[in-house]
Amino acid sequence: ENEFWRINSEEGSNSSSDISKVFVKPQLQKSFPFLILELVRLLGCGGEGVLIFLPGIGEISELFDVLEILEQPAAEQQAAGLNQNQRRSPCEYKLFVLHSTIPMDEQEQAFHQPAEN
Repeated sequence: ENEFWRINSEEGSNSSSDISKVFVKPQLQKSFPFLILELVRLLGCGGEGVLIFLPGIGEISELFDVLEILEQPAAEQQAAGLNQNQRRSPCEYKLFVLHSTIPMDEQEQAFHQPAEN
């Protein structure tokens, strides 16, 4: 399970004339959310937005659980083991989940201009 994408082939084809169907099934590495956390922390700047596309609500929820520490004060982030000296600039984060299962009024907040910090 160390690969980012796993290629699966459909089994059950008995005839040599049947073409085996191959499909790509997205599968995130277990450490992927933590990689995203570090990238956002190291590259994010005040007044900017970061949009991350994921394959489904399960992956979105998993990443949100990891990233929500960014909405906490710096002291809480440091207590959680995040080194504040590695950041590109001191800034605050606001996370938004965009998905069809989330109420539209919650999603609309994501489209407002971010604060300078």
